[in-house]
Order: sequence, then structure tokens, then C-alpha cells
Amino acid sequence: MFGDNAYANRNTMATPFPNNGTYTKERDAYNFYHSQVRIRIECAFGILCQRWGFLRQKAPQMFGVKKIIATVNCLCKLHNYLIDRNPINARNVPTHSASDEFAMEINGAVPMKKRPGANFMVPDQLMGAGEHFDDDPDRQRRLVSKRYDPEMLPRSNMLTHIMEEDLRRPIRSSFKVI
Repeated sequence: MFGDNAYANRNTMATPFPNNGTYTKERDAYNFYHSQVRIRIECAFGILCQRWGFLRQKAPQMFGVKKIIATVNCLCKLHNYLIDRNPINARNVPTHSASDEFAMEINGAVPMKKRPGANFMVPDQLMGAGEHFDDDPDRQRRLVSKRYDPEMLPRSNMLTHIMEEDLRRPIRSSFKVI
């Protein structure tokens, strides 16, 4: 999984490198590609949340990570199936009716709100940068209880790949508009 700096770098979570004086070109390249992956995932998940409103609700406690992954995978396949059936309307994801929105909010779904200057709705409460973790009293205990070898984490493996392939952040070329 790919997370932002609000998450701890663990064996199941790759996070960006902090900019704390040990920043290198390789780490900058890693952070760039990490960001690009997260952007694509967030856009795709936004589309899924728009089509399948129950994704804005808290998952039942009996849902483990494997079941959540399987559910999202299934919804992606259903979404693609619907696009393949009607490619003309592929970008037109139907909106939920007011009664659907109300039913979802009663069951704990995050409401969709229109952002200023935007023509689309977003789950506004989920748009933060991880500050919602501050209200989890057990978070610090969980962070301290697990120790991992930093060289064996996904972030280290991906950084090694970036260094071996000599990948760099693309340089934006300057050009004049005539």
C-alpha cells in the first residue's frame, strides 16, 4: 500500500522519504514516482466512490485487509465491465439520488460536498492529509509495538530499483508560446 507521511513506513505501507537533510536525488525521484502512483490511485478510488457510494462508509469490523482488497478489486472489475458495455457513456458515472445519499449518511457514509470552483462532488471529510489519525488513541501504541528492519521494507526495495534504473524526476522543459 502507498501512504502519505501520516502513516508509518512498515512492511505493508510504503511512505515518502521526509525532507530532513538526508534528501538525495534518488530519494527525490522515489518521492516523485510515489506521488504519481498515489495520485492515480486516489483518482481511481474517487471514481469508484462516486459509482459505489458504500465505499464512503466505514468497513464492517469483520472486514480484514484481504476482504477489503478483494471488494475493491471486484468493484473495479464491475466498473470496467459497465464501461465496456457502454463505452459512449464511460465517463458519465451516475449520481446517487437524494434518498440514496440520505440512506448512506444514516449508515455512516461520508457526505459528498461540492468544492468551491469545482463542478464535481468530493467526500470532503476524507480530503485531509492524515489529520484524522490524531483522534485514534491506540495509534501510538501500535506504532511503538511493531519494529521492522528498514532495509526490508517496500520503500527500500523501490528506492533500490530507482537507483538501479537511474530513474529521475522528469525535468519540465521550457518552451515559448508564439
